[in-house]
Amino acid sequence: MKNKRVRMRPLRCWKGIAHCSLFIVHCFLLLTSACTTTEDQDAPVAKTEELPDQESWNSKIILSEEGIVRCIIHAGHLQQFEAEEIAKIDEGMKVDFFDEQGEHTSQLTAREGEVHQKTKDLEASGDVVIVSDDGMRLMTEHIRWEHARQKILAPGEVTLATDQGTETGVGLEADAGFSHWTMREVTGHSEERFEKLPQSKK
Repeated sequence: MKNKRVRMRPLRCWKGIAHCSLFIVHCFLLLTSACTTTEDQDAPVAKTEELPDQESWNSKIILSEEGIVRCIIHAGHLQQFEAEEIAKIDEGMKVDFFDEQGEHTSQLTAREGEVHQKTKDLEASGDVVIVSDDGMRLMTEHIRWEHARQKILAPGEVTLATDQGTETGVGLEADAGFSHWTMREVTGHSEERFEKLPQSKK
């Protein structure tokens, strides 16, 4: 009996295996990419801190009108932002106001504030106190000084103490020396008086 030779045919499954392997790798990459994308979306985006163009301490800003000084702003810490045309004060704010003759009329103190360089308006916030040379004291949390009108605007709750008594209310408008003032809504009155303090030398 003759031995029959059995011809072994080469396996043709390598191509299929290669295709399967590529398919598995492709799926793995897709899953990895999807996971990475999800994590990137969930991760918080860090905000770029707004940095001032200039920064100074114990600074002074002088605002004038037709050559006459109308306002001197003292700042413990001042930050200037050129794009917004704003100077921000965040460490102690003191402002001296002057009338059209250049005479001192009142002084403001506050925790912080802003000076709008284009309009020369200013805002003050936090324990705002304005004391006039004529013996009036305004207490509020926020005021705005409009340079063009030379007016002080206090939109919120205010307390105005004079030698005649104390008025409390909402919404006050006055000139820097408090020679003329109006209050939108008066909510209370007391006989408590504010005695005029000796005027310090400027």
